[in-house]
Amino acid sequence: MPNRLPFLGLAFRRLYSRPSLTLLSLLSIVLAVGMVASIPVFSQGVSYLLLQDELAHIASIFHRPPLTMRFYFIVPKRNALPLNSALSLENDFRRIVERETGLTVADTLTYVASPGMTIQPMDGDASYPVLKDNVIVENVQFAVVTNIRDRIEIVEGLPYGTETADGTVNIWLYEEKATELGFQVGETYNMIEGASGNAIPITVAGIWKPADLSDFYWSATTISWRKLLLVTDNAYRRSVEPAVSRRTGIAVWYLSPDEETLKLHQADTVANGLRSVPARADLRFPGTKMDVSPELPLNRYLQRRASLSALLVGFSLPALGLLLFFLWILSHVTAQFQQEEVAILASRGAGRRFVAFLILLETLLLLAVGIPLGLGAGYFMARAMGLASGFLAFTPRAGIPATLFEVDWRLIGIAVLLLVLARGIPALRAARGGIVQHLRARSRPHAAITTLLLAGDGALIVLSWYAYRQLSQRGTLGIIGWEPSGDPFRDPLLLLTPSLFVFTSALVLTHLFPLLMGPVDRLGNRLRSFVAYMGLTQLHRQGRHYSGSLFLTMVCLSLGAFYASMALSLDQWLADRIHYQVGADYRFQQGIPPPDMGGPLPGEEADPEVVSAWLLPIDDYLRIPGVDDATRVAVFKTKTSVSRQIDAVFLGIDRYDFPRIAFHRSDFNYASLGELMNRLGMYPNGVLVSRNFLRRSRLLEGQMTKLTISINYGSFEHEFLIVGSYDYFPTAYPQDTEVFIGNLDYVFEQVGDESLHQIWMKTSADAVPESIIESVKGLGVHPIRIRDARALLTLDEERVERIGLYGILSVGFLASTLLASLGLLVYTYASLQGRLQQISVMRAVGLKTKLVLAMVGVEYLGVILFGVLWGVAIGVATAWLFVPFFRVSGDPIFALPPFVRHIAWGQIGILALVFGTALLGSQSVILYWSTRRDLFQVLRMGQRE
Repeated sequence: MPNRLPFLGLAFRRLYSRPSLTLLSLLSIVLAVGMVASIPVFSQGVSYLLLQDELAHIASIFHRPPLTMRFYFIVPKRNALPLNSALSLENDFRRIVERETGLTVADTLTYVASPGMTIQPMDGDASYPVLKDNVIVENVQFAVVTNIRDRIEIVEGLPYGTETADGTVNIWLYEEKATELGFQVGETYNMIEGASGNAIPITVAGIWKPADLSDFYWSATTISWRKLLLVTDNAYRRSVEPAVSRRTGIAVWYLSPDEETLKLHQADTVANGLRSVPARADLRFPGTKMDVSPELPLNRYLQRRASLSALLVGFSLPALGLLLFFLWILSHVTAQFQQEEVAILASRGAGRRFVAFLILLETLLLLAVGIPLGLGAGYFMARAMGLASGFLAFTPRAGIPATLFEVDWRLIGIAVLLLVLARGIPALRAARGGIVQHLRARSRPHAAITTLLLAGDGALIVLSWYAYRQLSQRGTLGIIGWEPSGDPFRDPLLLLTPSLFVFTSALVLTHLFPLLMGPVDRLGNRLRSFVAYMGLTQLHRQGRHYSGSLFLTMVCLSLGAFYASMALSLDQWLADRIHYQVGADYRFQQGIPPPDMGGPLPGEEADPEVVSAWLLPIDDYLRIPGVDDATRVAVFKTKTSVSRQIDAVFLGIDRYDFPRIAFHRSDFNYASLGELMNRLGMYPNGVLVSRNFLRRSRLLEGQMTKLTISINYGSFEHEFLIVGSYDYFPTAYPQDTEVFIGNLDYVFEQVGDESLHQIWMKTSADAVPESIIESVKGLGVHPIRIRDARALLTLDEERVERIGLYGILSVGFLASTLLASLGLLVYTYASLQGRLQQISVMRAVGLKTKLVLAMVGVEYLGVILFGVLWGVAIGVATAWLFVPFFRVSGDPIFALPPFVRHIAWGQIGILALVFGTALLGSQSVILYWSTRRDLFQVLRMGQRE
């Protein structure tokens, strides 16, 4: 160990000698580890919230604690289960649940029932003169229920637990059961056991009801045993067990773990442990089954978490790639500054193993500090992801629960390995020779291996083309719906295709940059400006030195353009789908008013003036604050003569008002909406049908079709003229239900009366839905089936899965852009350090500082413009090619209207302007500082590349 300490000190001093580069390397490690750690942390938090919602939904439906488990055992005819054994099993099952899941069981309940028996009157009882086989009621059971004394209220009779002195068994009846049987307190009967014929005399000691209906005892899963004959355990042992060969007929155990103990970091343990509980219970008492448990929502939690993690990892890979490339650049720059030092070590006998060990120690020191900081950064990144409302848009809201207990250490391990390689390879390449070889290589630099670069670029181009072709054949990435049905990494190339296209395009353009600058150089030869000539000439001759800067610039901007366009397209598609589903901004169905609004009581005839409130003119609705326009729409069930098997509806509209209110897009149909409405106006009996219907029915426009429309509890049959067809129409989903669109007034004229219909509204942006409903009720209209497109849009925008997708894109892009910007500065600084002597010589021979600044400024301006413009171009091309494949929908059933790509030109322009301005300003500062260095010191020290 003492022999290692000098190496450790040397590694520390090497890191300390370049504090800025060391801090940047540490920052890249922190952000890379943080991004990898934040994904499972966020996915677990999102899945946990959804699990909590699902458990709360189960609790509200079944009126029971959400984690309730129920075990049961039906006693076979040839076996026996004594009451004491059944009661003791409660503690055994409790220990199994707590051991396997880690939850604390808060409440337990055991009920044991006898086999089914019959109730007969006592001998000599004349109250039942006519009975079949002398049986009052069949299949009745005795029941012992634990801990019930304080949970029931005696309505009539003796307190529960009172024993008899005459040898009969006291029973307590649930009040509804007593009413059903007509039993009274104090009456006596015989319970007859069917197998043996043994008689057990019983006395109705009391009638009870639940003391508190909100108690765990009175849940939907325990309602069945309320109809049993309640007895004490002592009475059961004394009188029932001896008369029954099986001792008991069925035993049921309820265990209710405390949901407060289901913490975020325990969810995985609970979900996995619950799978083994049924087998453990059966092992403890063979034949035991578990039929109630939270296993289904917990399994969905595990599946959702795995799918969401895989999806977010896929979307974060480009950002992680940029982080690794940034660390590669830092390592390359660090190795460049330390190359002479390493070369001197090699000349003095230090082998490559020594240098590799030294680099490994430096990397381990950085990792020792960076991994803990990265885990902390991952926690805060996960919390920040929960605030995303769109790409690069955040809003204050309740944070996503996060914990570092469930960090995926496999991902951390992969990230650490890549970080070690990214830092070690450039440094090892710099240690291949001694000082002589280093100086010779510096004075005679090797030309770029053009053939190898072109071969690599060609391979990447072929791979990108193949991936895009595969993706085109598949049609989608398979993530329609927030919960993927399969493994997104089953074919990782498809998920990585957009990133592969971006990286390939940027790499090819980086390698082509010197060639593309050739014509620019020739153009500079014809210019009279010395500054432009020198700047453009250097841009051509030194083009290969800008490869890192160009690559970072183009990748950052292209990813930003792609992400922004994908977010805009998804947001617009979400709004389109919801408006297509609703039909307009707001709609409701007119209903029969309830009694408190003047409507009829059950069985009474309705007041025509009240029920006919839907006859109000549309102008009355336009007076409601927040309503800009409104129209009538009616939906009637319809049968078509083409096929009675087709589910169809007739959508009646007012053709004058409908185009102003309804949602519509120009790509919905081959004809404009106005033209379709004009066709309906030309033919009152005209209908619009889907193209799918025309194909199936083999009909053409201009032909008649017979429809049977159900309206006002009746129907009428009529022939309609097909005046047009549509591909998409608001609220129409032809794959599920055929929709015929026609004139509403014409249908009412044929029927002779109006019927209940819908009101579709166009509302203002500041409309208050609650106020609209109250105003509608004030008109005497009873609104039902209310659909608010804006409210549905807000609800869908708050989906935690959507928040996570935009969160990982935003956080990853910001982190990678930050480091890419810093990397550009480092790269620029390192490049200037190599050219500082050249610049100083120019100044020494009399060239003015302003000219030097202008000359190098032209050079850097060309690099920035090339990187920014081509970065935007690559991003737009990536969005145009790949955005249609990312059709993420909360409900795949409502995946209409078609997805349309949108290019976020505004956001792309802002990104390009901000990025270009920041680069230009920062590099100008570095350039100005470099030209202000002392000439004598620079020339004497000979700072060289």
